[in-house]
Amino acid sequence: METRRELPPNRELDELRDKIDRIDKQIIPLFAERFRLTEEIGLYKKEHQMNPEDASREEEIRNKRHLVCEQEGIGTDTVDAIYECVLRQVKKRHAEIRES
Repeated sequence: METRRELPPNRELDELRDKIDRIDKQIIPLFAERFRLTEEIGLYKKEHQMNPEDASREEEIRNKRHLVCEQEGIGTDTVDAIYECVLRQVKKRHAEIRES
């Protein structure tokens, strides 16, 4: 287990925030790629006259997400809330695509 060095309080906080910034720098491009892929899915569903919502797929995603949470030793509540927001945006965009 990593031991923390004793740093002045602000310096320690700055280092922790820098780590979060580096993680965000990795997460945002992944979200961008995810949204590009869901855009393609929305176009596919429109072309094939498919319903933009797929409850079974959402449940599959949720189950996979919960397994990863378990493997990482974190609770599912916060991750579920984040993905609820992501799915809301995807559904909104799919509805826009369908109506275009």
